[in-house]
Formats: sequence, C-alpha cells, structure tokens
Amino acid sequence: MRHRVKVKKLNRSQGHYRATISSLAGALIEHKQIKTTLAKAKELRPYIEKLITHAKTDDVHKRRVVYRKLKNRQLIFELFTVIGPQNADRDGGYTRILKLGKRRGDGTEMAIIQLLGFEAFDQASAKKKTAKKKTVKEDKPLLKIEDDKAAVEEKSTSPKEEVVEEKESVEEEVVATDQEATAEPIAVSDSDESTVAAEEISEAEVKVEEKEVKAEQKSDEEPKADSDSSDDKEKKANDEK
Repeated sequence: MRHRVKVKKLNRSQGHYRATISSLAGALIEHKQIKTTLAKAKELRPYIEKLITHAKTDDVHKRRVVYRKLKNRQLIFELFTVIGPQNADRDGGYTRILKLGKRRGDGTEMAIIQLLGFEAFDQASAKKKTAKKKTVKEDKPLLKIEDDKAAVEEKSTSPKEEVVEEKESVEEEVVATDQEATAEPIAVSDSDESTVAAEEISEAEVKVEEKEVKAEQKSDEEPKADSDSSDDKEKKANDEK
C-alpha cells in the first residue's frame, strides 16, 4: 500500500522516473512551454518550481544544487540569468497547466505546462513553427502532384501509342532531312560547271541537226506529191477518152 506517498511513479523505475522528470524540466526551461500528459505535468510542476526558487539567488552553491538535477550548463545559464530574475518578485506559482482533453487512441489526458511571464516568447516561437510548417506543406504537395501526374502519364501510354509516336518521330526526321536537303545549296566546282556547259552545247547542236533533217525530208516529199498529182490527171484524161 502506498500510504502517504505523494510521488507517482508513472509506471517507471526510480532511475527512469528521475531521467524523465529531468528531461521534461530541461525542455520546459529551453522552450518555456511543452505539451505532455496531465500526470507528467503535475509531477513536473513541484520539481521545476523548486529549481526556479534556487535560481532566484545566483551563487555557486545554488548552481551546484541545480546542476545535480539537470546536468546541463546551458540550461543552468538560462535558468539563472533569464528565468530566475524574471520571477524574483513572485512567491511561488511559476508555472501554469492548461488541460487539452483526451488523446486519440488510448484516451490519455493531455495538458500544456508553461512558465508564467514568457507568453510572448511562446507565441513568437509558435508563429515561427507554423510558418515553417506552412512552407513545407505548400512545397511538398506540388512535388507529389507532379510525380503523380508523371506516373499516370507513363502508365496511360499503351504499346500501340508508343508505336504511333515512334512512327511520327521517324516521319518528322525524314521531313526534316528533306527540308535540309532542299534548303542547303549544292556546292558546284569549276570542273562540274564546264562539263555541264559542254553537255548543254552538245544537246543544242543535236537539236539543230534534227531540225535540218526534218526540213530536208519535207522538201523531198513536196515534189513527189506534185508528180503524183500530175500522173493522176493524165490517167483521168485517158479514161475519159
């Protein structure tokens, strides 16, 4: 039976209990406000208030007493230079516990424990945290959406569509090569120009010779036609006689 035992063990051994309370006290000194279970907050309140009472008088003995509990020089410096002088005129009651209700899952009572006189510090730190969370949340969904779109496009492309796309790309390459061939001027050397001129001259001479041959043939055919017509006339005259 735990008669007249004020300390709750929190289902921990003695060493585990001391380590838990010490770490919670260090977090509260650093951040000025923490969120934890209601049972831990109630156990932390007398522990941290005794440390703050020691921090009101800054001497070597008090620092050594607090160092046995926290074992962190930065926390001791914060406690004796900031929190202690802030509560020099306050006789106890350095903390506040705000109940938050039950937690999802196991239904544990949650609470916020904070140091009095540091509400502005808590609000500024909370605003910074929310601003960081917003920037991270605004950046991440865009990346996820782009990745999802790319994945959906890759899945939606069937093998038939891939074949069609390959054909279209090949046709585009062929058209591009044809355009380049027509657009690029052909470099002709002097020897090639001379050979082309000689071929044109020979073709012109051949055409002239063909015209002369045709003219001679026509001239030969005309007298033959005249002789044939005279012979026909003579035959008709003889027939009439």
